[in-house]
Amino acid sequence: MVLSKCTEMRTLVLTLIICLGLGSVSLAKVNLLGTKSINAAFSNPTFDFKAPNGTNRVLIVTIANEYINSIDYNITSITYGGVAMQKMSDVGVSSLISRNEIEAYYLLDSSLINASDSSIVIIYNLSSMLSLNEANYNAFVFENVDQNAPFISLSTNTATSTNSIATTEMYTDANDGIFSMLASSDASVLFNASSGFSNVNQTAGSAMSESIAWFDSYTTQSTTPAYTAAGNAGRVVMLSFGLKSNMGTPLPVKLTHFEATVKDERFVNLTWITQSEQNSDYFMVEKSFDFRNWETIEKVAAAGNSNARITYSADDYNTTAGITYYRLTQVDFDGESKTYDPVSVELTTENTLSIYPNPAQETLHISGLNWANQGVQLSTIKGDVILARVKGNTIDVSNLSNGIYFLNLNNQTHKFVVAR
Repeated sequence: MVLSKCTEMRTLVLTLIICLGLGSVSLAKVNLLGTKSINAAFSNPTFDFKAPNGTNRVLIVTIANEYINSIDYNITSITYGGVAMQKMSDVGVSSLISRNEIEAYYLLDSSLINASDSSIVIIYNLSSMLSLNEANYNAFVFENVDQNAPFISLSTNTATSTNSIATTEMYTDANDGIFSMLASSDASVLFNASSGFSNVNQTAGSAMSESIAWFDSYTTQSTTPAYTAAGNAGRVVMLSFGLKSNMGTPLPVKLTHFEATVKDERFVNLTWITQSEQNSDYFMVEKSFDFRNWETIEKVAAAGNSNARITYSADDYNTTAGITYYRLTQVDFDGESKTYDPVSVELTTENTLSIYPNPAQETLHISGLNWANQGVQLSTIKGDVILARVKGNTIDVSNLSNGIYFLNLNNQTHKFVVAR
């Protein structure tokens, strides 16, 4: 196996690898990266929201609805790019003729990277949504969020026939943040300026208004989200929660790509990409032919700490015809490890043997079926026989001088050159 790990763009004989460099990890307070909001009075909507790049992100989708006839149209699922989102909470309040409700869903960074596209799809539990009077759909992406315990101090509140509402105090640290939203049947809805919140989104529909605010300035150890509206609000629903900073608990490695590709029908190229690394010691590459028994074929040194995109590459020349599975395990300096889902490739049977690279420098690789069971003989251009050091599908030629040589294998003779 030959390893390439780059620090600048360069062209190799067989492989082009682009790497954007190393850097130190910089962990900061929770930060709002991007938002999108739409108003819709239709069922099962789909809207596009491309999650901005960031470190230790979380995607949050909130839905504020008003239904007539007090029918509860619970959401059965929300997906982002085909990946199912997790439900965080919901809160609702009803009157005799209608119901207001807020639901919230989220997706952590480890799942965000598996999204096939940027579409958000909301599915309700009823096919006919004629009673859905107004709905507001909102998407938010935050970064620097604790991936083990992202949410703290969840608080909900509901009220009827009121023009003000407040939740209980929420305690945070200096790097945390508080997210709060409310839905009301009143046409004017806004958080109190004295609450310390700044509005990041407001929408007003014919039957529903909603306001979303974000608090990220550290003044005291607690804050109280508050709401006032001009006139009688009718029904008011508020959902608030804290977002925990990832200070001290970052993801060790954020892997965004792992792929195995057959090159020239001769060898398998393995590539993987990390967007950030923390306390990362090495990667262990394993392979299997039956998906049960795994053998380690290479240990690849990791970056240690990085907040930049890094591309790793390794080539497996010891291949055979059929399906081969590869998996990657990342190991920290403290011995903790994570194994990622395997990938597979299929090599076809070759009728003749082939050797590469040619010219060779340190090793000569041979492709073909069951050749390893046959005798191997090397000779010089003068006919002198040389002892061949063979391991798997690889012949060590590091001790040979520059020049022309011949390989006799399975009654086939192949000419190759050693050039350094």
